[in-house]
Amino acid sequence: MMITVKPKKEDVLVRKPDGTHLDKKGEKVKRTAFWVRRINDGDVIRVEAEEHKAKEAKAKASTKDKGDK
Repeated sequence: MMITVKPKKEDVLVRKPDGTHLDKKGEKVKRTAFWVRRINDGDVIRVEAEEHKAKEAKAKASTKDKGDK
């Protein structure tokens, strides 16, 4: 299974298992224990999860606005 991850902080370099650095804009990587640990440690974030949270918050805000009218 592939996931897309990016560094949580743009100014912090995150090493991949092969020694190179993860692209600041994010990269698709194979979901392995290595990347799950990086996510759990807060070094990287899943891009899909971040986008989903933003969409969910936007949907809640628009629903809330409709109820106020």
